[in-house]
Amino acid sequence: MTEATAKIGHNLDPAQVIRRHIEDLFNEAKHCLDGKPVTDKKQADMVVKLIGELRDAKTACDDARKDEVKYWNEGKSEVQDRYNPVLKMCKMSIDIAQKALAPWLLSEETAKRERVARLIAESTQAKADADAAIQASAGDLDKRMEAEYRLADAQELVKIAKKAAGENVIKGARSEWDVEISDRTEAARAIWAIVPEEFDDLLVVIAKRRVKLGAREIRGFTITERIRV
Repeated sequence: MTEATAKIGHNLDPAQVIRRHIEDLFNEAKHCLDGKPVTDKKQADMVVKLIGELRDAKTACDDARKDEVKYWNEGKSEVQDRYNPVLKMCKMSIDIAQKALAPWLLSEETAKRERVARLIAESTQAKADADAAIQASAGDLDKRMEAEYRLADAQELVKIAKKAAGENVIKGARSEWDVEISDRTEAARAIWAIVPEEFDDLLVVIAKRRVKLGAREIRGFTITERIRV
């Protein structure tokens, strides 16, 4: 705790003291930071002093927070130490089991998709044939009845295809997809076309890393210097 925070509210607990001090500094900041830029050294000294006091108060507040949660963190750590080894055993066993199962699951899923594709093609063709038969049966009741039966059979095939498409090869199975870049330029063009704003954000993050390492010019970027205290 800073000397400034100790002078205020000595009958309050540390958290309350720090909170009140930060509130005072915040009110002071609202008073002097009115949207107008600093124009002389006197103002600059005042703002720099305020920043320093705010940083000290922030440090004191963070230290108080750490002290308060220390007890809970120590208890949490003890519990984690007891459970983590067996949790790690579970994870390793599941990972190995997944690797052993993956080829068979993929093979079965591929076969299922081929079967579903055949069913969809058959049901689509059967329905088209039944519709054509209905159109051709005008004035012939026997042909119309036969066409209606064919349509019912085609509709049943559609239901079978839909059901097969929704079935998992084994309970709980789900597809996961690994993604690797095969062509960097084409990948960048594709992602930019889909989510240009997110792509821009990613580029800025990468550029900031380069600037932090010393770069001052990067093609496609405007790099502007700011001075902070």
